[in-house]
Amino acid sequence: KARQGGNGLEYARRSIVSYEPCVKEENAFNYELTRPVTEELYELFKPFGTYQPELGNKRLGEVCFTDADKNVVFVLQGRQGQTKCKVIVYKESAFHVRGLAKVREKIDCQITKYQMCMGCKACESVCRFNAISVKERQDKTTSYTINEAKCVKCTECVSHFSVGCYMRKVLTIKREDKEGTNG
Repeated sequence: KARQGGNGLEYARRSIVSYEPCVKEENAFNYELTRPVTEELYELFKPFGTYQPELGNKRLGEVCFTDADKNVVFVLQGRQGQTKCKVIVYKESAFHVRGLAKVREKIDCQITKYQMCMGCKACESVCRFNAISVKERQDKTTSYTINEAKCVKCTECVSHFSVGCYMRKVLTIKREDKEGTNG
């Protein structure tokens, strides 16, 4: 019998996105990442707004993303090197969906992509504006960049794969329920 999906592969565990709604703010989500926050996480959120790191509170590890009118549409909060990240949404329309639940799905897609990117270049081929570049670095890690001059914020790179990433789709694993059994 052939193995299907990511069952039995440790790498497939990266596909699990765990978040908790923020207790203080209804429009914020707290995430526990499987890899530490780096500049590359910010790259993945460029389809939703213009990256403006100078607008965020450095002490809190904040970076802001703005719309065409320079209004802050959302904030990523998480110190580089740590695995906790918070996303605060100010303008749902930046995500091209209606409702906070749908916004969270888009955020989950990008966090999944951040945690799982293996450099398959599926995202690169989806972007008809050639704004995405996926390259392998000398240390064999993957570099994912979005050229903001070319990106038109259509979010096709986010929406094309229903779970955010082609590798996530391919490496689907059975989730364990609260009793620890597969379901």
